[in-house]
This record gives sequence, structure tokens and C-alpha cells, in this order.
Amino acid sequence: MKMRRFFPILGFLVLSAACLAQDSSTFFTAKQLPPSGGDITIPDNMLLPPNTKVTKTWLVVDDGLEEWVGRRLQRQKATLGLEIPLFVKMPNTSPGKVIKVTTSDHRTHEVKGGCLISVTFTTPSTEGDYSATYKMVDKNGTLLFPGKQGVTVNFTVSKKAKAG
Repeated sequence: MKMRRFFPILGFLVLSAACLAQDSSTFFTAKQLPPSGGDITIPDNMLLPPNTKVTKTWLVVDDGLEEWVGRRLQRQKATLGLEIPLFVKMPNTSPGKVIKVTTSDHRTHEVKGGCLISVTFTTPSTEGDYSATYKMVDKNGTLLFPGKQGVTVNFTVSKKAKAG
């Protein structure tokens, strides 16, 4: 059976998932794996100023056997006061297709079966900790891998954070 893992790689949050109706997948937390490389977008737990437009990007890897067509991420939960889109579009992804990803440290990496997914939102005006979790759904809205951890965005809004 293919394994599914969440782990930071190349500064992204990576979801490696087999496209199987039933699988015995395992997720690993970032603490169980080596530290990631440079970030391309905001890393989790970053301090951000109030009322700032930001984009969070994840690298998602399809290492299964099926092409992902018509899939998207659906928000499962979000902190009260965080206005963030309910759905995030995913590009169609083929398990064997290789994409090039450039990280903030200007290194380019080739990733087999990868796609970049981004969500853009404005940070709340109220200081505090905020988070949202997304999980993959198919074109009919059926939740895929429901028992597994989704991708997340986590940050703290602070007036002490520097804009830009």
C-alpha cells in the first residue's frame, strides 16, 4: 500500500497521498522529520500585522496511481474572526508530472506529481492567534481521506509585526 505523509519540504507543507479508495495511510508531524528548507510563502506561526493581504502556498504531491481532476481544498474549520475562503482550487495533477519549484532562497527543485495550491486572505484587525484547516474534496464535494490531518495556515496577528 502507498503511504500518505505530511511533512515540510522545500519550505512548503507537503501532502503525499495515494489515490486509493481504502488505504492504511500514516501521517507524520513536522517534529518527526528533519527541518525544512526555505519558505516560499508565510511559514506557520508567523507574526503578521493587522489588515494585511497574505498568500499561503502549499506543495501537494500526488504519488498515487490516479490523476487528480476537479479536486479542491475545502475549509474544515477556522478561528472565529478569520475570513478565509471556504474553497481553494487545485490544478489537475498527474502522479508522474514533474514541476519545478523555486524556494525563497532561490534554489530550484523538481517535484514529481506536485502542484502548488495557494489561498489569499486578509489578516484580521484584532490581535491574536488564528488558524484554518483545509482538506481535499472531489468534484462532487466528497471528502477524501476524512480521517487524516489536512493542510493548515497558522499565524499570529500583532501590531508589532512589520508590514511587507
